[in-house]
Amino acid sequence: MRFERFDDVLEEKLENLLRNIDRQKEIFVWGYGEGGELVYNLLRSKGIMRLEIVDSACENNSLEIKKPDYLRGVDPNEAILLLCMKNSREVEDILEALGFQKDSNYFSMAEQVFGDSEHVLGNRHWMEYRYGLDISANKYNREGEFVEYAPTPWQSLHKIAESIDIEEKAALFDYGMGKGGVLVWLALEGLFQKLAGVERDEELFRTACENFKKLEIGNVTAICSDARNITNELDAFNYFFFFNPFLGSVFEAVLLNVVNSYKRKKRRIRIIYINTFCHEMVMASGVFKLEKQIEVNHFIPLANIYTTEI
Repeated sequence: MRFERFDDVLEEKLENLLRNIDRQKEIFVWGYGEGGELVYNLLRSKGIMRLEIVDSACENNSLEIKKPDYLRGVDPNEAILLLCMKNSREVEDILEALGFQKDSNYFSMAEQVFGDSEHVLGNRHWMEYRYGLDISANKYNREGEFVEYAPTPWQSLHKIAESIDIEEKAALFDYGMGKGGVLVWLALEGLFQKLAGVERDEELFRTACENFKKLEIGNVTAICSDARNITNELDAFNYFFFFNPFLGSVFEAVLLNVVNSYKRKKRRIRIIYINTFCHEMVMASGVFKLEKQIEVNHFIPLANIYTTEI
């Protein structure tokens, strides 16, 4: 099955805009979430140098991000604004009060891609819109040391994948796969020969299986079970992914299963861990060392990569 990739669709829409605007004007990207970052990077790749980011909340140590009040001193005749947020009506009202005109010197990128501003500008939301997936909606199913479901941002997966060398014939196991969003992204990117995941919540498990079916993804094995029950099956994998699915004694038991798998079958194993509340447990295992930390936009702003030494 051939897929329309969000990055390609966004680039096409952006090029259409650039053909009809004065590229010499200063361009502002308002909203620096996943979509805003993609728009910003695409503009940079096309040689747009007079480029600024506007966001009321986002902070980034490597970029200068303007607050919205900065636009009060900007001449609407000398600027172009690209709105990269959902439900931009309030922002549009602000811009029009400052003298900007829609589809003349400000544009909603969500409307360009989706036809309305009701959708979040991003890879995962595009796949939901285009292929009818169900990934983004949270589910409050916290129980004891099991954490409630929230989808892993694909932007974070992209940053992690860019930062590590994934060997041929690599196989990844996703702990707490939820609706299967991580496995969908990895399958579409073709980064792993084999993929599998475990999810204890039967409703989430069924949703994940439906998502795989809609995309005709065949190299994913989905297991509905308590993660602590997965033992010998782990020997077929050398990457293990955790987006903070559980804490405390549950994490400790699952980690021991991974350690025992390593002892049964010595190999290089990597753990990819986002929101690393149980970091000390991993380090105390005696098997894993911290290989790398990658900056991500999460509660704990670093994703950790741990590895074994054969």
